[in-house]
Amino acid sequence: MIADFSLGNRVTFFFDRESESVMYSVASCGDVVKILSECPGFVFYLTDEDFDFLLCFNDHDYLIGAGSAKDWVKKRE
Repeated sequence: MIADFSLGNRVTFFFDRESESVMYSVASCGDVVKILSECPGFVFYLTDEDFDFLLCFNDHDYLIGAGSAKDWVKKRE
């Protein structure tokens, strides 16, 4: 579903602090999708440079949206 969300420019890709304390700047949503397709499921978060949205994929396989992503996620429930 994340591939359908218009993330705009660069996004920050990060994790629970206990799992990984580093945040990554990624050029596009397409790059995020490529990364995720090579990994097993895990908790992660995405936001843009202006912090307009927050997307979270949790350990219960839920996609949660805040800010401008909230309504987008609700439409897919």
